[in-house]
Amino acid sequence: MKPSLFQIIAAIILLHIIPLQSNSQDLNPADWPHLKGYWKFQDTTDLTKATVGNDLILVGNQQWVQGAYYGDTAVRIDTGSYYRCYHGISPNGGGDSVNRYTLMFDFKVLSLNKWHCFFQTDSTNQNDGECFIKHLGDSIAGTIGVGHTGYSSDSIEPNKWYRLVITVNLGNFYNYYLDGKLILVGDTEDIYIDSRFALTPQVLFFADNNNEDDTIDIASVAIFDTCLTPAQIAQIGTLDPCIENPPTVSIGNDTNIVAFDDTLTFSAGTMWKSVLWSTGDTIPTIKIDSSMIKNQYLFDTVWVEVTDMNDCKAYDTVYYRFESGSGIPFNRKSFEPVIYPNPATNIIYIVLKEKASKIMIMDINGKVIRNLGMKKQGRHKFNINLPSGIYLIQIRTKTGIYINKIIVNKNG
Repeated sequence: MKPSLFQIIAAIILLHIIPLQSNSQDLNPADWPHLKGYWKFQDTTDLTKATVGNDLILVGNQQWVQGAYYGDTAVRIDTGSYYRCYHGISPNGGGDSVNRYTLMFDFKVLSLNKWHCFFQTDSTNQNDGECFIKHLGDSIAGTIGVGHTGYSSDSIEPNKWYRLVITVNLGNFYNYYLDGKLILVGDTEDIYIDSRFALTPQVLFFADNNNEDDTIDIASVAIFDTCLTPAQIAQIGTLDPCIENPPTVSIGNDTNIVAFDDTLTFSAGTMWKSVLWSTGDTIPTIKIDSSMIKNQYLFDTVWVEVTDMNDCKAYDTVYYRFESGSGIPFNRKSFEPVIYPNPATNIIYIVLKEKASKIMIMDINGKVIRNLGMKKQGRHKFNINLPSGIYLIQIRTKTGIYINKIIVNKNG
């Protein structure tokens, strides 16, 4: 199926207005001398065009769809449709066929209602395919493999992008990796040289003789003329943009001190698809003043959740406090208490540089859970005996009120 005029125009617009990323899906051919075929489906006017090797030959129908990364395209190949690939790899591994090779598929399925097939070694498509995803009518839907190799214990989910790598050395091993992780060591009993799994000059992608090849979205396909090592497969990694290119956001210092009648401004930036603040706001920048504090200590937290164009999320949390007296100096480093170790287990030490009228431990919402009393200047040892988590220590002196964050880690 050829793309419509609307689809072509939309793709051209995307390519011009969206900065292209260095995506995890991209293999640099210069880094992979054994890469013999690579198809990325980025040209919506010629979806079968090869980046490396020969163009694919379509049998049936295809259409372009949104890829794994924002601005990328992918191909959707229908049930009963497939690609014929002339890979150009010479016989190897001691036989008359290609016995050492690696295949990579970046894929997403729309549902698990039917079987899905990745490839077929019979160029006439008269036999079963060589790698499937089990459907809901079978045991453990979403597992990957075939009867002769067994199936993985890991399952995939619909509407999520994955990277499958199958590395083959017939007579020795036949292994499956998902997102860089080994998910199945294939049963080698029937995996011998020039067997069913050896490649002839043609291989069919997404073909099966009895249509056990439900619709599948493909962001890229690659074929290598050798069996890649675990280290090389780890280097290829995952297609998931949230793992390969996780977003980060920072809205400021962990602790913010401000005068009672002043205002704090927090900004998450403007590059996000969506923003959500703990205040319920969904705008890039918010302002906080003392009237918004709901506890007597004039202390609170603000957090933000941002979502990028790949629907990946990032978070940041900061603590802020309003000083209740206008005469309290703010540059008080020489008077601030020292608290250590941080993180702590059970014991903490507080070094007071002046007398403290009150020392309290609070949860992050400002609720007092330990009252450590009044202490004179000097070093003091406390057995806080708290569960693992984040806490606040409030120390009141004549210079001001100090609030410090401390982490309790029982596993440390």
